[in-house]
Amino acid sequence: MAIKGGVTHTQLAAVLASAVAAQASADNALAGSFYNKSWVDQTANRESGTVYTNNTGKPIEVRSHWQATVASCTLSYSVGGIATTFTCGNASGLYMPISFIVPVGAQYSITGTNFNKLAWAEL
Repeated sequence: MAIKGGVTHTQLAAVLASAVAAQASADNALAGSFYNKSWVDQTANRESGTVYTNNTGKPIEVRSHWQATVASCTLSYSVGGIATTFTCGNASGLYMPISFIVPVGAQYSITGTNFNKLAWAEL
């Protein structure tokens, strides 16, 4: 039996199966980047304003938590030369979590002005 446009159910099923398989392959490739990896506490090994390079051979995720020490503060992170900056306005004591993905070979950093680093972990 043909569906509108002359495509049969069998042909449609084959196209859908192919699309699902292609998406599953792409999903597995991305998931494989983080598969069998564990979070590593880097709090003692990472400093504000220092540039690091992801030389692990796979993308990494960085998660870090900071606390504002005074009302006038900024916190920024950079990945591959593209920076994002946050300001805290009049919020001394503000907690700021940051999370980002770092591609293979990319440089990354977090810079806090009037912030204390509470934690830094990498997957």
